[in-house]
Amino acid sequence: MTDKTPAQRVQAIFDEAVVVPCKKCGGVDFYKDGKCKPCKKTYALERYYSKLDENRVKSRDYARAHKNDRRDYAIKYRDANQTKILATEKLWRVRNAAHISLRNKTWRDANIAKARYNSVQYRISNPDAYRRYAHNRRVRQENNGGKLSKGLSERLYKLQRGRCACCGKPLGSNYHLDHIMPLSLGGANEDWNIQLLRATCNHQKHAKHPIAFMQERGKLL
Repeated sequence: MTDKTPAQRVQAIFDEAVVVPCKKCGGVDFYKDGKCKPCKKTYALERYYSKLDENRVKSRDYARAHKNDRRDYAIKYRDANQTKILATEKLWRVRNAAHISLRNKTWRDANIAKARYNSVQYRISNPDAYRRYAHNRRVRQENNGGKLSKGLSERLYKLQRGRCACCGKPLGSNYHLDHIMPLSLGGANEDWNIQLLRATCNHQKHAKHPIAFMQERGKLL
């Protein structure tokens, strides 16, 4: 039984092996097919670039021929891995926030008219989302902290049964999200400090203390 370690036995095999020189450059760093590692790498790169255009055409033709299959697979994969994909996309947006902001600003500067049109159309199509965005943006500007959650308007509308929290009249479609305790008086930009008011009531309340405002309207003693 030998006293050599596994590493020593492997080294002995290499020492006893017959070194075959490279057929192309004569080097002794033998890999396979009679070529050394540098020559093998050079050959692979030359073959890759020589067939690059051909492979691109094949890839394009395959994608066009299997367009529907690829689309169906993508839809099924996204449906089955929605949570994972959303988490990955969110992480990418966080890591590339500066790049995304710069890209969007560059596009807006080059397409001012289209950007304004898209903004107006989004505001018309998503009034509740725009109200929430406007409040959160105002808070960011004032550095008050806090953020309103998605779907808050719908939940409050059901909770208030579609009526103004101040006067009790129907809210209609042009209602406002109001901070019960105004931000200027130290109120928080949190869901629990929000109510829905008719536009008229919200303009009248403005930044007044909620108790003082309701007393003015004769609702409180």
